[in-house]
This record gives sequence, structure tokens and C-alpha cells, in this order.
Amino acid sequence: MKFGGWQLDAVTGTPQATQTGWGAYGDGFATDDTVRHTGRHSIRAENTSATDVRGAVQTFDFTAGQKLAYTVTAWSRAKNVSGSPNPNYSLYADATCADGTVCNGHATPFVTGTHDWQQVKLELNPPRPLRSLRIHTLFRKKTGRVWFDEVRMQATPNP
Repeated sequence: MKFGGWQLDAVTGTPQATQTGWGAYGDGFATDDTVRHTGRHSIRAENTSATDVRGAVQTFDFTAGQKLAYTVTAWSRAKNVSGSPNPNYSLYADATCADGTVCNGHATPFVTGTHDWQQVKLELNPPRPLRSLRIHTLFRKKTGRVWFDEVRMQATPNP
């Protein structure tokens, strides 16, 4: 399974449209080609109010099949992020099993305040094969500026 990258498409478009496979969460994100962990780009979200909601989301649809475990990783950098670590600034996942069982709200928070690049890991072991999986890079209900880069997912058999 492969995530759409942060690479710009050949045709210029809005920031959300240039991130292959990624869509806006809330008020979305901007492409940043000056701050990045690796590669050419990262995405940036900046909130000036504690009610702002920003981020990116990508959905994967699966055919019913093998029960798998998923490991998702992401990098983020922060500047003046308010509050304490919680799911409002995190790598976040919602999942629906093939039988309709909903497994939402899995999150691994990033550190708040100001920090250089930090990697987090989210491990999902759904009880049944998945129908869909939504991965979010979230920055909501906090103030400050964050960058996200190198979101990756690995799936392994889960007996």
C-alpha cells in the first residue's frame, strides 16, 4: 500500500490538489517547499485561534480479505504549539472493518511547544479485515504552526 506523496503534480493547482491522494481536513493545509524533513516539500498548518481545525486526510479502501496489522509513521515539526500533547495534534486513524465494525479514534500525539522534526508511530491491530482506513495528520484546537512530512504505512499479516 502506498501513500500519495507530498510531491507537487506537474500541473499547478491549489495546495490540496497538489498533494496526490491527500485531501483537506477542516480548513486544510499549505504546501511548503522551504521546510521539509526530506524530499522537496512538506505540508504546513497554522492556527491563530484555539478553535481552528486544519490538517490532511487520505482514505484507503480495501477489498475483504486478509486480516492485517498496520504501522503508520509520520514526522512533524512545531513552532509555538499551545497546550499539552493530545490527539488534537497527532497522527490519527479511523477504520471500518469489512463486517461494518467501526474502530475509530486511534491517535499518537506529537510533542507541543517548539521542536525540530519528531517521528511518531501508530500501530493498529483491527479485530477483522478492514474495509477502509482513513489516516489524518491533525492540527486542531491548538495555536501555532506545524509541518508534516513522510507519512508511511506498512501492513503485515495479523493472525
